Amino acid sequence: MRGSTHVPFTSLVWRLGLAAALCCWAIELAGPISKTTLPAYASGAPTSGTILIDPGSIRRTLPNTFFGINYSAYYEPAEGSRASARALAQTPIRVVRFPGGSPADSYDWQDPQTYGTSHTSPLRLWTWARSFGATHILFQTNFRGNIPNPPGRSYAANSPQNAAAWVQYDQRLHIPAAMEVGNEEDWHLLHRADDPAYQTYIDGFNAQARAMHQVDPHLAVLGPVGMNVWYWLNLDGLKMFLRGAGNRYGSGQVGGITLHFYDGSDWNNAMRSPQWWLSPHGPWAAIENIVRAYDTRRLPVYITEWNLGNRDQHNTFTPTLGHALAVADMIGAFAVSGVAGQDYFTIHRSDGWGLLYGAHDARPADSPMPTYYAMALWDHMGRRVLASQQTDDAASVLSSYATSGKSGSIRVLLVNKRPTAHHVVIELQRRSPAGHRLHIYRLSGAAGSVSDLDAIYDGVRMPSPQHRLPGPINGGVVHGNRLTYTIAPYSAVVLDLAGTTPAPRLRWPALPAPVAVPPLKVTVSGAVGARALRAGQTQAIGATVASTGAVGSVIVDMEVYDSQGARVCQKDQTVSLSGVPVTVSGSCSLSSTAWSGTYHLKVGVFGANWTPLYAWNDNAATFAVDGVAWPKVRVAGTVQPSSVSAGDQVTLAADISTQDAPLTNALVDFELYEGSKKVWQTAQTSVSVPEGASRSVSVAWTVPMSATTGSYVLKVGVFGATWKPLYAWNDAAASFIVK
Repeated sequence: MRGSTHVPFTSLVWRLGLAAALCCWAIELAGPISKTTLPAYASGAPTSGTILIDPGSIRRTLPNTFFGINYSAYYEPAEGSRASARALAQTPIRVVRFPGGSPADSYDWQDPQTYGTSHTSPLRLWTWARSFGATHILFQTNFRGNIPNPPGRSYAANSPQNAAAWVQYDQRLHIPAAMEVGNEEDWHLLHRADDPAYQTYIDGFNAQARAMHQVDPHLAVLGPVGMNVWYWLNLDGLKMFLRGAGNRYGSGQVGGITLHFYDGSDWNNAMRSPQWWLSPHGPWAAIENIVRAYDTRRLPVYITEWNLGNRDQHNTFTPTLGHALAVADMIGAFAVSGVAGQDYFTIHRSDGWGLLYGAHDARPADSPMPTYYAMALWDHMGRRVLASQQTDDAASVLSSYATSGKSGSIRVLLVNKRPTAHHVVIELQRRSPAGHRLHIYRLSGAAGSVSDLDAIYDGVRMPSPQHRLPGPINGGVVHGNRLTYTIAPYSAVVLDLAGTTPAPRLRWPALPAPVAVPPLKVTVSGAVGARALRAGQTQAIGATVASTGAVGSVIVDMEVYDSQGARVCQKDQTVSLSGVPVTVSGSCSLSSTAWSGTYHLKVGVFGANWTPLYAWNDNAATFAVDGVAWPKVRVAGTVQPSSVSAGDQVTLAADISTQDAPLTNALVDFELYEGSKKVWQTAQTSVSVPEGASRSVSVAWTVPMSATTGSYVLKVGVFGATWKPLYAWNDAAASFIVK
């Protein structure tokens, strides 16, 4: 689950009238509905586009693990209700992730009632999940020590033994579960690219995975459970994890990748999130490249938490029709890209990221939000994803996804992102829709606005999921070799064509380029109040953001870096960009021990979830600081003896010298490597060296009996007391041989 974000990363309401919310069609068909019955749209004449589908080209078949959801063990009293199970039964969701995000840090699977906050055991969870047809469970093991040792057990919480015992429990009760180690540990440990502190999680993952694989060698153990794009991509969390757990350079213990994806803030930017995911420079392309580089297997990638909207509390976007349309589109992007499973976050709460209203919510518990019906739409799509292309700009006009069912049916999902009706012509390669019946499932707003809290699903206003949802609209029998349809403003539909007949191959002309909305351009500049000041004083900082159009809510991030490149201050402010320049201001108080030199102000503009990055100015302003001189530190290393056997003790020493200034309260990091694999790490704290002097710091390492023979390399670093700044690093301080 998302928490407070500590990283560098307006709703436009259209009033169209009730008639605009009614979906309509202009299909070549024989039946009770004809073109002459089309309602008039208040927003003007429909625009047009073409979709080309090749039923003979299957891009992929969605696995049984594709549709999932998070069950939060602690925070929502309505979780696990019979009503929620009845609602989920009318969606394609068949995987449950438990205990659902951050509760993993304090959930005791052996004694769920330890704190009186959870009454759901793994067995009760599985019983509830089976009641609506779930076939798989994803359990999260503990990683951080937020729970006491299990009473009467001989192993500690969060330990490999604890995780292995959970697997044995699953086997005994025949619970079909995969295991995910921890939850968003990068948020706690990964503060910069290639942060050595993150190795703690990687080592812990490998230890738990080995223990679980000893119980079940074929068990899928998943990680790194990355928080969001900033951590697992921008800070290289996924690369670091696979370097240690993939099979090219690491343990090979990981059986699949799990990441979290949160993007967008409101309709204006969330509607573009699916196309960003699929873009050549988007997250999915980066994930594929990283996995190929660090693992020879085609590791499945699971997005075990995701949603669109700017926060998990006090979120006004979640209960709207716009959120439902964006979610329907995002699922399509996951399906097309190759994601093995996506677990929506979560079941309940309208002010967070739920499908249903929760206890003490704005509406009765387990009543639906429009996004629930977006999930129901996907229940009518097939599992085989077909190749298709379109003329419309998918990010701003209309997105489409095509699938086929086992019976040969063709299903097409359309999402209209514009306040005007849109006329679509659908053509099939080597197939014709003529003579086959069409059924239509549709979702729109009660008043035709993306801000609507009530939806019309298959002609009924907010039908209860406690009863069978209304059936599809009968579109009649199609005549002709084309399927044409006019989709209402701000709506989504699934066109379910019962079958096709052979037809000559179409000689499709080259499709014109999509007519796209001009791209938004965002610029940002910065300023400081004083050109020079002394350590201990406060600097005024500011930024001015301009855009060429409406962007919606954005975060303006202002960061100050000292003369050694370390960030000493960060201020952010959320504003709304509508094409008019916006100025924000703040202040940065310097420490009395701040380093001397030139300081830099860097400013950026991010989406409300710190993604995407709209603009970044790496040198917005500079100022001089008269402070403490920076020590020039050098570090060398020695090892005694130079040749040892398993069971022997090795003395590792770091020889540190400093010039220009004293070194105070430093941390000395010792790391041992066998080739590219780290085998041991420790640190000495509170190390000080006077100016112009030197000092030796040593530690001892006992060679494990399981150590392999060969050459070992000592790497030594000198850091500040909190692992920053980095004063000196020696990548090859010394070496020795294990015989």
